[in-house]
Amino acid sequence: MFVPSIMCIASFVIGLIFLSIKIDYLGYKISIETVFFILFGLSSVFLGEYITKVSSYLSKRELSIRKSWLNIIEFRINKKISVVLFIINCIVTYLFSKEIIRIAFLAELTSLGNFSEIMASYRTAMMFGDSINFNISPVVSQLQKIVTISSYLYLFVFIANVTKGMKLKSNIMNIIVVLPYFVITYLSGGRIGFIKILIAILLFIYICCFLEFEKRKFIYFFSKFKIYVILSFVGILLVFYSLRIALGRLSSEDAKFSDYITMYIGVPILNFDLYLKDNKSYSFNISKSETFNGISVFINKLEGDKVNIGLPFKYTKRGESLGNVYTSFRRYHHDFGIFGVFMMPFLMSFILSKILNIAFFKSYNSKSFSFLIILYGYLYAALPTYAAEDIFFIRLNIGFIEEILLLYIMNRYLIKSIYAFK
Repeated sequence: MFVPSIMCIASFVIGLIFLSIKIDYLGYKISIETVFFILFGLSSVFLGEYITKVSSYLSKRELSIRKSWLNIIEFRINKKISVVLFIINCIVTYLFSKEIIRIAFLAELTSLGNFSEIMASYRTAMMFGDSINFNISPVVSQLQKIVTISSYLYLFVFIANVTKGMKLKSNIMNIIVVLPYFVITYLSGGRIGFIKILIAILLFIYICCFLEFEKRKFIYFFSKFKIYVILSFVGILLVFYSLRIALGRLSSEDAKFSDYITMYIGVPILNFDLYLKDNKSYSFNISKSETFNGISVFINKLEGDKVNIGLPFKYTKRGESLGNVYTSFRRYHHDFGIFGVFMMPFLMSFILSKILNIAFFKSYNSKSFSFLIILYGYLYAALPTYAAEDIFFIRLNIGFIEEILLLYIMNRYLIKSIYAFK
């Protein structure tokens, strides 16, 4: 269920459904060329996934991790270490909130009478501010990685222990450590963090139950799980809409639910269509790359420049804003043309499928398996927004490598597997 092709297709199908609600009002039609690019890109996702599946079938491998998994009765993290991590995460949350207030008051782009106005000033400064003072402190940014990675790791441990029958009282510390992550995600003004962590939670539940339950019990679980996925999707949309004012999006105060959601889920496909009509050529410059924007920002920072990561805004014929998100394919096409629209989704799918393949067919101990599954959940969480924006390749930079190394270290030295027998 949690393979790249399913999530990518679901993302575009849902986007097209929402776009169909508003496209007549907007006065546009999606061109055949855009449909071709979307189908062409999605076909490469299938290809990357298929190649890894074929390799596992040809080698006739069985699930190497299942026997080891079933012998584990608990994933344990030292409580003293958990308390220290929770304190660190709380301190980072406090420092992050101070940074938001500092940037908001430094910019003072709106009156700062309440939290929503502070968030609006902060968001605008982060998007359009040219001064280095409008950046989150590098120290706080580095410390945030501890909060993020520890949260994914502790969530996996919590869910794995629940599927193994551990009582909530014995497992509660594993969820407490995660709480600062939700606070930071809320304060950052974005909803993507919530979406990513929820997708990772669903993925961890699915995989842990798949390994833990015998076939008949898992089939029954899966029939119920599909309902939970649908309810989670509806919940995401409601939260996405409800938090718009609190997170500083004051211009959308009077927006209807369907109009607001369509702007983020369906309109990016229309923007990609408008982009293709105006842009037939492409060029790649690593310092101005849209696909590898994280690397571009890093290079330009070394040269003392700040690069605005936002894409240009699109407007209707009546002058109404269509936003500045264009689906993931726009970035690929801008840098590599039609080759990029095929190759980048293929690479993404191949990398994710390979991680999952190695986790299930080449992992013979819980350490390697937990690392690969947490990493997969962390990367896979980029796919729900694939029809709106690419957050897979865009975040590739030194900071991303640091996050993977941090996950490896935490997974290796914090998690201890308790077996039923030695």
